[in-house]
Amino acid sequence: MGYVERICKAVDEAELRLPEGLTLEEAARLAYMSPFHFHRVFQAVAGETFASYQRRRRLSLAAERLLSTRDRLIDISLDSLFGSQESFSRAFKKQFGAAPAAFRRAGRRKPVRERGMLTAAQLTHRRTTMTMKPEIVELNDFGVVGVKFTNTLKNNKLSKAWKSFSARVGEIEDLTQPPSFCGLSLNMHANGASDFSDETPYEAMIAARVRSSGKIPQGMTRHIVRGGRYARFEHKGEPSSLRLTYNYIYGVWLLSSGLQLDERDDFELYDERFLGPDNPDSSMFIYIPVK
Repeated sequence: MGYVERICKAVDEAELRLPEGLTLEEAARLAYMSPFHFHRVFQAVAGETFASYQRRRRLSLAAERLLSTRDRLIDISLDSLFGSQESFSRAFKKQFGAAPAAFRRAGRRKPVRERGMLTAAQLTHRRTTMTMKPEIVELNDFGVVGVKFTNTLKNNKLSKAWKSFSARVGEIEDLTQPPSFCGLSLNMHANGASDFSDETPYEAMIAARVRSSGKIPQGMTRHIVRGGRYARFEHKGEPSSLRLTYNYIYGVWLLSSGLQLDERDDFELYDERFLGPDNPDSSMFIYIPVK
């Protein structure tokens, strides 16, 4: 039994026992590890501590209960193993971007980037497909030329947009050399990641980086990506698993990073290291604006 299978065995038991909690020692025993070893391995493959994982999952269940029942906040707080309503409210707001009472009044859908139960597929993805600790980089402003459109994750137009744009790249003047391309989400963080769902519309752009402001092809537009501080994640392999990478970034890394999203564009960068959508040796980079 490998590490992933052993960790998942402990996670399965933790899910069954969320109401009372599973101790680190009990989880380690289920995974056939010492508590110290289990703590180190779990944090390495999951990107958070075992205690943090259980707390986050209890908050997820509390969010569902807030929307589906009229139970008192104090009862939900205590059932979620928080010592007081105040400590529950602070943790809930950190995870969901709103206090429990406001969350209930708004009747918000569960944010798409709030992850559920940890699975073997997610653990394998993080171990083999992405960098779990990003590089923090400073970028200067740069220009791109391409097509803008309104998109949602539920009715995703990105694949079609990439194919259409690729057929017209030759019309764009003064590309950077070697050429590089961006998939941008524009002004996506104005209201915070916690408000984002499958049905949230956002403005997207498929574009090429350019060195100067040359003639803009018909139907395209020029856009300036604002510089500043970014967290850069590398995603390896096929883009089809990008959703798992984004789920980790917003559902785990951001919550524990101590950083806040900045109201700038986030984007994916495809350069000479991207060898095609079906090539397992491809690499592309995700840039998340932070402050």
